[in-house]
Amino acid sequence: MVIDYSETINKYTQPDTYPLPKIDELVNTIAKYKVYSTIDLRSAYYQIPLLEKDRQFTAFETDGKLWHYIRMPFGVTNGSACFQRIMDDFVSKYKLRDTFPFINNLTICGKDQNGRDKNLEKFEMAAKSEGFTMNEDKCVYSTTTLDFLGYRISHTTLSPDPERLAPLNPPTPTDQKSLKRIVGMFFLLC
Repeated sequence: MVIDYSETINKYTQPDTYPLPKIDELVNTIAKYKVYSTIDLRSAYYQIPLLEKDRQFTAFETDGKLWHYIRMPFGVTNGSACFQRIMDDFVSKYKLRDTFPFINNLTICGKDQNGRDKNLEKFEMAAKSEGFTMNEDKCVYSTTTLDFLGYRISHTTLSPDPERLAPLNPPTPTDQKSLKRIVGMFFLLC
């Protein structure tokens, strides 16, 4: 189900100016380490409970009934800022060292394998205490090269993520509809 909050709650919400980490600073910090793990939180926003008094603002109607979210829905204007604040507070509360949240992804680093293992173990205990669940299919454990936020990161080295630099290989148009789709795609890239 998709709910468009652009004409309801988002229109009347005071913007939350909590900043996201600056990508260039974040990747430069991560590059100081040698071993990395990235943790992706499963359906991240849905892991954050809404205050009971705020639930009414997420109301929507379907099948002739009125419903509301009890956890933070996707699409609310302050979702990213709110989630980043919660993750920063989580890292601070549990004194997680060498752990860098960027919205729903956390990068856990170590100067060596042993350091990364200790940091990951502490993170996993803290995540369990908070009831956070990970999307294991998107997690990467114990790597020395990390593709993250458009960069390929390894110890003291940053380069562009090669997947982002790969040329587009659209399918060959086979009819007028697919030709229009390809022409439209290239028009958008200009």
